[in-house]
Amino acid sequence: MEMGIAEENAHKLATDRNMADIKSLTSDEIAAVLGCSKEDDVFIGAMNALAELGNRRKKRRTRKITISSRHGG
Repeated sequence: MEMGIAEENAHKLATDRNMADIKSLTSDEIAAVLGCSKEDDVFIGAMNALAELGNRRKKRRTRKITISSRHGG
């Protein structure tokens, strides 16, 4: 629901699944879980929300840079 998916559909996707499970579903499987066709607005909205979630997570990943200093003696 936090991703903009209607409550009813969010529950359908989440039942017995975590986010990793949902991400691993094929588009056909998502349509079947939602009980709609891949041309349905419900399916399109869910896919857009999942894609947006993926985009947000990619943006959050940053490269960690370690700066080391050498102490001379």
